[in-house]
Amino acid sequence: MHAGNQLDAPHVEELTLEAPLALPEQGTVHLQLVAASEDGQGRRAISVHSRPTDQDLWTRHATGTLATTGSAPTDPIDANWPPNGATSLDTADAYEQLAELGLRYGPVFQGLQAAWRDGDTLYADIALPKGTDTTGFGIHPALLDATLHGTALSTTDSAGQLSLPFAWNGITLHATEASTLRARIASTGPDTVALTLADPTGAPVATIGSLTVRPITPEQLATAGAEQHRSLFAVDWVPVSGESPEAVAYVEPTERADTDDPIPGLVLAHVHGHQGAPGDVPGNVHATTQQVRELVQQWLADERSGPVRPRRPR
Repeated sequence: MHAGNQLDAPHVEELTLEAPLALPEQGTVHLQLVAASEDGQGRRAISVHSRPTDQDLWTRHATGTLATTGSAPTDPIDANWPPNGATSLDTADAYEQLAELGLRYGPVFQGLQAAWRDGDTLYADIALPKGTDTTGFGIHPALLDATLHGTALSTTDSAGQLSLPFAWNGITLHATEASTLRARIASTGPDTVALTLADPTGAPVATIGSLTVRPITPEQLATAGAEQHRSLFAVDWVPVSGESPEAVAYVEPTERADTDDPIPGLVLAHVHGHQGAPGDVPGNVHATTQQVRELVQQWLADERSGPVRPRRPR
């Protein structure tokens, strides 16, 4: 939204999150937002990238579209708060529960104050800590993020699987520099919600036409913060030493160690590669991998092959 304001396209028509932005314990990260030229209909394609200062490669985290026009606020939040008929939810240990699931929020982001539910609609009070400076923000990121914390808890299943934001559509900001919010989060489908954000008087602050969430496990969250691979895995040849030529055997993927002869200390398999339908690269790769796997399984199943180490020839 900030970039859009500089380009007379302040509405985020859609934004799809592709990869997490993991901050290292040490060092800094460059963040870059790229906006394309206006397409003649008031839209600009955007993408968000990052690069640690000690690396040359950029990671793309999100793609989307900015637009010159957005939706007007509809169905405003009633000044009667909390809504009649809504059931109060216990949020006293909400952030302890989220931490156990892998979502650990610092004090500024712990903005969920209270929550209520009425059918498929969730209502929440959100507030920044006293003294938090909102100057210059369209909407403070911690305030916006905290509107979803009650949803994260309410959508966690019995297996501990969370649902986190994946795709945003129709984001329009109606007021700036808010420090407290009333949020209405209405379910619009199995994995989508619509959000209406207002100030304590009910005046509109922001609307989000549709937010799509995707399931994620605590294990996936833990690995998301790890250093990302900079490239595909590569083959690294390890020199063979200590074995004499007499201790080496060459086999074909279809061969088995089904004789009574002693098994040498080093076995090298000559893998030709599966030749199936022309152009079916994935199918041929899978078939070749299956051949190699079966060969390894056959050799490992033989008690005599215990000391044999698998290698691949140059």
